Amino acid sequence: MTPSTASRILAVLFLISGSLSLLAAVTGWDWFFRSYNVRILTGQLKRGHARILYALIGLVIIAAGRYTWTNIPE
Repeated sequence: MTPSTASRILAVLFLISGSLSLLAAVTGWDWFFRSYNVRILTGQLKRGHARILYALIGLVIIAAGRYTWTNIPE
């Protein structure tokens, strides 16, 4: 596997996971916010604050994916 292929795979994974986080925050998916892994991070937060936090996390992950995609080594 070449470095550019690995970078593309990483960028796509970032974009998918960031989109999932952002979509869950916007729609307020119950199954997402009740999962154990989410409650570890947001256990003390109200649902609205948790949604804002995950929207911000999603945007940061999407930005990382876009940065990785645009800076792929040739």
